[in-house]
Amino acid sequence: MELKQRIAEVIATQIHDGDYLMLDSSSTAIQVAKAIKNRKNITLITNSLELLREATGQDGWHVISTGGTLKPDVLAHVGPHALRTVGAYHARYAILSCRGINEALGLADSDDEVVQVKQAMVASSDCAILLADHRKFDRTGFVALGKLDLVDKLITDTAPEPQWQERLAEAGVELLYGE
Repeated sequence: MELKQRIAEVIATQIHDGDYLMLDSSSTAIQVAKAIKNRKNITLITNSLELLREATGQDGWHVISTGGTLKPDVLAHVGPHALRTVGAYHARYAILSCRGINEALGLADSDDEVVQVKQAMVASSDCAILLADHRKFDRTGFVALGKLDLVDKLITDTAPEPQWQERLAEAGVELLYGE
């Protein structure tokens, strides 16, 4: 949890009053919501039931649930309805996590339907930000989310190995991390 909180503190510096955000159903996204509770006039679009609960009662926040088919193991909405809802909006940031980052698949996650929602969020945003702690590097996942250049920024808890810093730079991904 400490690693996720560190990542959330870094991304909180990127988010300003009045921003439009799409947040996925990751546990790190919950920490982001907690870290930005002092922001005003946030519009938040999410497929996460836990994130909806976390954002409830935030004064001045406009919270939009994607709706869709409930995926109980991750407490998230997926499927055609969720995809249509995400596609109907445009956000400044799509903020997402993944199961692993590796050379073969690039960004990878654990489930097709969850990946589809994340890809739709990226397509409906100006800037895609990946949140991944240092343990996600060189880790695989079941489903390819996209190559490194799918995202504009990667925020992690500590500086990754030099070869990963080089790969990210080559892909045009801005690297931010907390210490």
